Amino acid sequence: MLSIRDTAALNSAMADCMPRELQDVLMRRRDQITEDGQYDLSDLAHMIVVEPGDTLTALEAEAGMPLTDDLPFEFIERHPGGWSEAVIILSDDGFGLAFFVPDGDAIDPELRAVFEPRD
Repeated sequence: MLSIRDTAALNSAMADCMPRELQDVLMRRRDQITEDGQYDLSDLAHMIVVEPGDTLTALEAEAGMPLTDDLPFEFIERHPGGWSEAVIILSDDGFGLAFFVPDGDAIDPELRAVFEPRD
C-alpha cells in the first residue's frame, strides 16, 4: 500500500510509476483539499492507495482504525480508469482518510467489499 500523509509524500509518489488515471484523481483531490496549495495535505487528510497483496489487517493498521462494512463514509465514488475512492471524515475540523482502491481481482475480496458503494 502507498500511504500519503503530506504534500511532499504525494509529490514523491507522483514521480514514481503510478497509473495516469490515479495521478489525475490524486492531483484533483490534492488541489481541492489544500485549496490549491494554501495548506499542506498533512493538515487535512491521509491518503491510502490500496495495492495488490494488501490485506484488511494491514490496511486497518495503517488507517489506525477497524474497517468494517458499516463505516460512515462521506462518499464512495468510482472514477474512470478503474479506481474507487472512499472518504471518511474523522474530526470536526474536517480531517479525513481517503482510500483509493483499484478495481480487479488482484485486490483481496474481503478488503474490496469494505469499499463497495452502499445503497
